[in-house]
Amino acid sequence: IKQISQGGMELMTFQQGLAVAEKLGKQFFLDKVDITRKVETIDSDGSTSFGYPTSPIIVNQSCSISYKKIDNPDTNDIAKNPQISVLQIFVDKNLAILKGDKIIAYKYNYDGNLLRTYEGICNEPIVYPTHQEIQVVLKDNA
Repeated sequence: IKQISQGGMELMTFQQGLAVAEKLGKQFFLDKVDITRKVETIDSDGSTSFGYPTSPIIVNQSCSISYKKIDNPDTNDIAKNPQISVLQIFVDKNLAILKGDKIIAYKYNYDGNLLRTYEGICNEPIVYPTHQEIQVVLKDNA
């Protein structure tokens, strides 16, 4: 990686800028997640079933949680405008998270006190150069 100098100032390359952005973004990862993946098991009668094991594959991973309620666009009755809960998780780009993984997310305040726990199923992650974003279908809505 080559640094470029212009008028006595050192400028960053694109890769250096990405590294700085990734590091700064992780400073805002105050929350934590545990991820569990479905596994195939053979039942006592020889049949195959899928389920979530009791032990997560990813434990206590730093993240940032965004939660909001939005108006449901699929309604014709203005008097009854139900809302949709949207939970979005921001995590390290290198984590192997798959659609269908079970997630338990822990929201903390700035003092490190647990505010709320969310549980749901991951949608397909969107991976960016600095992080990945995962929308979660909450257990209450699944």
